[in-house]
Amino acid sequence: MPTPAPTATPTPPPTALGAPASGWIIAFHQDAVSGGSILIAQTASDTLDLAYRTAPFFDVKDDAWAVRAEGSFELAPGRYTLKLEYEGRLTVNVNDRQVLSEENTSGPKTVAAEFETMGGSTRVRIEARDVKGPFRLKAVE
Repeated sequence: MPTPAPTATPTPPPTALGAPASGWIIAFHQDAVSGGSILIAQTASDTLDLAYRTAPFFDVKDDAWAVRAEGSFELAPGRYTLKLEYEGRLTVNVNDRQVLSEENTSGPKTVAAEFETMGGSTRVRIEARDVKGPFRLKAVE
């Protein structure tokens, strides 16, 4: 009698990350002539939902600015996903490890940044840069 082929144990889907307990720290940066960036504004928000047709401030050059949103989470061990709708250039880092990087200038696009953690304090940093046209960054449930 032949040995039956083993079947893989299905991997459970990742858990949706949600919003950080203490909210998002959102920082706006303008490109500096010297090559770095300059912090021009900072705020806190319970949600992440930003949309701009041009630069967010009248004295900032369009396509020469970026947003950094940071949040801290206390997580159980496991796999997680953070869904984002964006337009521009997007990078997501979890505990200083890049888990997603891409560019989109053809209209809003939804992506999922997936990561695994051993649990405990987890820091998520989202960097979104305005590139050719409208800017969009939204955490999607």
